[in-house]
Amino acid sequence: MYTEEQKLRKVRVGNFILETWDTDRYTRVGKSILGYRFSGALGTLFEGENFGCSPLHAVDSDEVLRGILSFLTLQPGEDEEYHFEEYSESQMAFAEESAEGLAFCYLIEKEAFEDIE
Repeated sequence: MYTEEQKLRKVRVGNFILETWDTDRYTRVGKSILGYRFSGALGTLFEGENFGCSPLHAVDSDEVLRGILSFLTLQPGEDEEYHFEEYSESQMAFAEESAEGLAFCYLIEKEAFEDIE
């Protein structure tokens, strides 16, 4: 869990919530490493503290949120099979049923994120 000082954004992404926070860690090349939690009606789908943020974008920018979504919305067939080997049933259901629509809205059409809290 993150502290209030680490919190960057909490946004609505369609029927899902994406939270991001600063881990106060950096990659060897100076990228900020961010934490994220992506949740739906049934709870957390993805959570980690391993997103290397592009140095071209502010850590709390829409571009960073889109970067995180770009790998959370991968679907079978878009990446190597091993990427999905450890997915839970709920993660696979998301990848097969909802990921494409979110990717289209937020990565291609660049819909605005609704900040909450």
